[in-house]
Amino acid sequence: MIKCLKCSKEFQTKLKLSFHIRFFHHISVSSYNDEYGINRCVVCKKPLVYRNKTGYCKKHFDASVYSKMLWKNSTYRNLVIQNMSKPRTGDFKKAQSRRMKKMYEDHPEQREIRRRSMKKSWEEGKITKHNHSINKSRGESNLLLDLLPAFPNAKNGYTIRGKIGWFFPDILLAGDNIIIEYFGDFWHANPMIYSETDVVHHKLTAKEIWVADAKRIKKLEELGFIVEIVWEKDFFEDKEGVLKRITHLFDWESCAL
Repeated sequence: MIKCLKCSKEFQTKLKLSFHIRFFHHISVSSYNDEYGINRCVVCKKPLVYRNKTGYCKKHFDASVYSKMLWKNSTYRNLVIQNMSKPRTGDFKKAQSRRMKKMYEDHPEQREIRRRSMKKSWEEGKITKHNHSINKSRGESNLLLDLLPAFPNAKNGYTIRGKIGWFFPDILLAGDNIIIEYFGDFWHANPMIYSETDVVHHKLTAKEIWVADAKRIKKLEELGFIVEIVWEKDFFEDKEGVLKRITHLFDWESCAL
């Protein structure tokens, strides 16, 4: 409800209030706004156009300040969160992918610009984490916590730049040359649970998942890393055995030296 400041009568919409001001009080809406200081810049008190809802004139408008002010409003904040958290549909993702491919095909110079930008960000240390480090699985978190007493410099969310792509290992240990990959039984199709023809997720068979994982591990090994896989099932059934196996990797490393 909107209250008339002259007579305290309430109206459901601004349009009805404006009719009331003009035909009952016999003044224009602009005069009414001037009288009560409505729709003026909070800094310089300059009158604002009717559609301006920010409270600031063009000279004093600060997008960052206004965004912070809006964010304090719980209704606005919840609405933004709800809209941002809506998952993108499969059709939307495919259409977006086609648009990006077409853009790079029509403008190959953009690919080179993006490559240089990414390389510069890497050299400046701006690319250091990956989103999965924030939303890591419960098993991966537990494994990292169990490794920290023996390996206090174990890292999570580390980025490796290879010649043919970027890699985001689950855990990087000690001398930065041993990678621990935590494989969830479902997402990586544990061969102790699934057969190669089983369709596990995203319409992928277990065999297709194994092939993709093997290619990734091979690329990491070509970069000079020792890759140790810890399966979810093994970790929860024999945690001590898994930790001993990881520690044994360092015994071999010291012998090799």
